[in-house]
Amino acid sequence: MQLQDVRTLLHDPGVLMLRYPFMAAVNRFMDAYFGVYSEGMYDELLRRYPKINKQLMQLQKEGKIKSLNPEDLTAEDIKQFVVALLSRGLKDTSISHDLSAIKNLCMYVSGNNCVEVARSKYPMLFSKRRTVRLPVIEKPQFREIVDYCDALTERSPERLIRAAAIVMFAFGSGARTQEIQHAKVRYVDPEFRYVFFDHVKGMDTYGVQRTAPIRTEAEKALRLYLKVRK
Repeated sequence: MQLQDVRTLLHDPGVLMLRYPFMAAVNRFMDAYFGVYSEGMYDELLRRYPKINKQLMQLQKEGKIKSLNPEDLTAEDIKQFVVALLSRGLKDTSISHDLSAIKNLCMYVSGNNCVEVARSKYPMLFSKRRTVRLPVIEKPQFREIVDYCDALTERSPERLIRAAAIVMFAFGSGARTQEIQHAKVRYVDPEFRYVFFDHVKGMDTYGVQRTAPIRTEAEKALRLYLKVRK
C-alpha cells in the first residue's frame, strides 16, 4: 500500500492503526518532519517507507515477525528484515538506508531502539563490507590534462580557455558542480592559494560555507582565464 493510499483512511484512525500500524506511524512521523527534511530527502522517504512496509508485511505473513507496529518491533524482527533483504541481493548501502528510516521512525514513535540493539546482538550481520575505492583519475591522465591546459595561451579559443579553467578549478579545489557555478572571483585568493565558497551543497539545509585550498597545478589555467576575462 502506498503512503497516499493510506492517508485516505485518516478519517478513521482506529481502522488505520489496526490494519496498517506501520504506515499509521509513518503518517505521524512524516507530518511531524514536514519542513525539517530537505525536499529531496522527504520525497525519498515517501517512496522508501511503503517499500519497507511491504517487506515487513511479507515477513509477518511468513510468521517471521509478530508485529508491524514500530512500538513493538524487536531486535529479532530487525534481524529477520536484514536477512530477507540480503537474500534478495540488496546492496549494503540500500539496507543501511532502510535501517536508518526504521530507526528514526521507531525512536520517534516510542523511543524504541530495536535497530541499535540488533546491531549490538548481530554485529556480523550488520558489518560493513569495505570496498577499495579507485582513484578519481590516474596520475598520468591527470598530468596529461594539466600539460594540455598549461599549453593554452591568450591566442587559444576562449571556449577552451574557459573549459580548462573549470576543469582545473574542479581538480584544484575539489569543488562540487554547484560550487563552481556560483564561485565568485573576489573569493579567490590573489595568490591562488585558496578559495571561499559561499554557495555549497545543501545550502538551504545542512550546508556550511567553506574555504578550500587550491592545488598549484590549477594556478596557470585560472590566471589565463581571468586575464582573458579581464
